[in-house]
Amino acid sequence: MLVDSSYWIAYLRGDAAAIPLRNLIESGADVRVTEPVIMEILAGARDARDYAALHRFMANQTLAPFDPASDFEGAARAHLTARTHGITPGGQVDCMIIAVAARTGLPLMTLDSQQRRVADLIGVR
Repeated sequence: MLVDSSYWIAYLRGDAAAIPLRNLIESGADVRVTEPVIMEILAGARDARDYAALHRFMANQTLAPFDPASDFEGAARAHLTARTHGITPGGQVDCMIIAVAARTGLPLMTLDSQQRRVADLIGVR
């Protein structure tokens, strides 16, 4: 399962919306992050101490590595596919995360309904 930053943010805040992620982690499921997700999480740090804590936390997660050779193009294709179906993607980073899920065959876990719609369009579970 490739987990988007929306779920990690809810998890780190202790929000009830993150219960499915918490359950997956506690069950030992294969939960992964990718570098664009790590970037989004670290960018939300309030200060240097918070950044260090978030960095330690994310460094302990299993990585689904971003592959620039294919994922930048995959993100552009996802963005174009969404636009041709009348959907405005939430952003290019969301499309980068979707591209990693598509390339690796990992299901995408996201709380972002727009990102979910784009993922569905290109066949990401």
